Amino acid sequence: MIHMTLIKEKIKSKRSDDIDKESLREIKALLSAVPKLQEQYYVLKLIGYGTFSCVFKAIDLRYHEYDNSSWENEIDTLRYCTRLAVQQTRYVAIKRIYVTQSTRRIIKELKILKQLEYKRFKICLILISSRGRPSVTCVITAFRHQDQVLIVLPYIMHADFREFYLTYTLKDVSIYIKELFRALNSVHELSIIHRDIKPANFCWNPFSKKGSLVDFGLAQWEKEFDMSCTCSKKYLENSSLLNKEITESFVLLEPNNAYIKKDLRYIGCERGGTRGFRAPEVLFRCKTIDVWSAGIILLVFFIKRFPLFQSDNDINALVELAHIFGRIEMKKCARLHNCSFHDNIPSISDSRISCWQLIKIFSINDSYSIFDGEDESVIKFALDFLEKCLMLNPSERIQSKAALEHPFLNLV
Repeated sequence: MIHMTLIKEKIKSKRSDDIDKESLREIKALLSAVPKLQEQYYVLKLIGYGTFSCVFKAIDLRYHEYDNSSWENEIDTLRYCTRLAVQQTRYVAIKRIYVTQSTRRIIKELKILKQLEYKRFKICLILISSRGRPSVTCVITAFRHQDQVLIVLPYIMHADFREFYLTYTLKDVSIYIKELFRALNSVHELSIIHRDIKPANFCWNPFSKKGSLVDFGLAQWEKEFDMSCTCSKKYLENSSLLNKEITESFVLLEPNNAYIKKDLRYIGCERGGTRGFRAPEVLFRCKTIDVWSAGIILLVFFIKRFPLFQSDNDINALVELAHIFGRIEMKKCARLHNCSFHDNIPSISDSRISCWQLIKIFSINDSYSIFDGEDESVIKFALDFLEKCLMLNPSERIQSKAALEHPFLNLV
């Protein structure tokens, strides 16, 4: 107890006097809801929040009382800290799940994290010797106090995406995307779909060039997916099933006048993801989104615009995609999902815009392009990989395992 008191006194100065009011408010609410939390953790600040949860940075006051070998390998991401600071304190991330989240979803997230932890343990020695550390986060512990559920995870030092994406070279991007696909492949090999891939959920350390995939709050097992959609494998293997009568139509009118026609179908799946990163099959009420979302991140690097898409609902998101992929390909995509696509928006053309054309359109006023001075073969690899990630037909989209063998991800 004396040791813990000394630690608390020593680290009180770490909580800045000018900490933002939102962090203070959330910390007070957390400690009020879970009073005993401060016996084991010293909460420093709020570091992230979303629809279903918020995350705090904290110090584990009892770190030395437990065996932390299963996750202490994460310590190599503390590249921003001095070695002395690392020795003195052990940071953790505490995820507070809001009471509005369903019990079923909370249990699923914990089960998925434990499943990932088991795989992480099996491959840990290989990764430590070859690449430094696993690329998917793990769970340290989790507990419930009345209606409050908290998950404790390793704290991963990382930079805000906005701090580096504008300055990255093509080789830097190749390393970043390869690390992201290594994480995706680890998850997909367990038949788990993350369903919310975005820069904020891939904690990237620009010094060590390592990243960790986090936040499995929307993740699902592949077996949960509805295989009755016409884009699924069993339907694609029998093309005659694609000729059945269309039962639903997506009708797009002028902006602010778009609607879904006869939208009476019950959706028995959870639709996840963050706006701007959701794949078209999600917008057409289907799934399979991780590789698409990674492709959107790659496109952001190339055109230097973040966020890229600004839609506030699914219809506007479809309009944004239609302006890029064109009316013809959107109609084909809709048919894959037992839908039809109609619009009367003059600015939507029939044919798609190639990725290279899209990059040039966005970069026309930029003084610098990420492709400046790059070898033509490298540019070709980059564009080919982007095209493979952003195929509208999910069955034609590159898979995470195959992506790791692509020339663009092996520039270094």
